[in-house]
Amino acid sequence: MAVLLYSNEANAQAGFSLGAGDLDGDKLPDLVVGAVGHAKSGNAVGAAWVVLGSYLAKQTPQPWEDGVAPANKPALLDPNGGNLAVEGELAGERLGSAVAVVPRPGGKGFAGVAVGSPLGAVGGTLFSGGVLVFRYVAAGAAVGLQTAPALALAGESVPALGRIGDFLHMGVVAGKPWLAVGGPLGTPATGVNGAPAVDIGTVYAMPLGDLKP
Repeated sequence: MAVLLYSNEANAQAGFSLGAGDLDGDKLPDLVVGAVGHAKSGNAVGAAWVVLGSYLAKQTPQPWEDGVAPANKPALLDPNGGNLAVEGELAGERLGSAVAVVPRPGGKGFAGVAVGSPLGAVGGTLFSGGVLVFRYVAAGAAVGLQTAPALALAGESVPALGRIGDFLHMGVVAGKPWLAVGGPLGTPATGVNGAPAVDIGTVYAMPLGDLKP
């Protein structure tokens, strides 16, 4: 038995990446779902969608059997849930290739979602990629995901394209959230101790505890 949710968008590839945590402080598990094929204005730009635990709790678990249509097909996005999505801007950028929930440790401070865009232009250079962190507001007039990023990490553009955004991991250390970003194609100007720099890889470890709620 499982709660089955459907994107209702052809070629969206919803579920390409997944993250879970409590975004709104109600102690129910919320999801962030990457949909790298989501289209905007006819172009596949990708997206990240939030599914709140309060919406999940209203759904009825169903048996799943291969080849048998489920009795119900609830929408992945809550039609009455407000702003629960962020979209890519460039055709083919594959926003949502990796996602993570930025938790609110102890129910206080910043909460949001981290979203990878491996073929985007976060720093202004096409295909260098990047990672965007979007704030989630749980109360007030602006409930939901905020469209302006609270933090942006751009992939390397010199001497080669870093293409970061495929690999994310979120954790909590000493009560504060940390984001780890993998860039296996990282190519800095020079390698360590004179070693060749091509595709040596880069790992970014980022504390997020100072982001404002």
